Order: sequence, then structure tokens, then C-alpha cells
Amino acid sequence: IFDESASRAIVGLSKENEEAFLNLAKEFGVKAYKLGVSTSQKHFKLDSIELSKAELDKLYFESFKEQIQ
Repeated sequence: IFDESASRAIVGLSKENEEAFLNLAKEFGVKAYKLGVSTSQKHFKLDSIELSKAELDKLYFESFKEQIQ
């Protein structure tokens, strides 16, 4: 998934390919960081923040509508 500025990308890959990907990025002078992991759980967790998929959907789909009203 690419950011609108085209200078960032989020890459999903298997744990087995993580080290090779980070090494490849380094070889080409591209900064790469591990942001997190994907699981089968239906919630988002970042440090002490934990949101259900329904909460994330509401934030994503309704925030703009609320801002322009």
C-alpha cells in the first residue's frame, strides 16, 4: 500500500522474509522499519491503545462526515 506522497510504502510479508527484506532495503539505501504484526484477531493494538474493528470502521468511515457537518 503506497502513501499519497509516493515516498512511503507499507509492506506486508511473512516473518520468514522479514530479515531479507530489511537487508535488501538497507542495501539500496532505503529506510525500513517494522511497524507491527498482523494477526487473525479483529482488533488493532498499539501500546496501551486497543480498538475493535467496529471502532476502527467508525473512525475511518464517519470521521470525515462528522468534520464537515
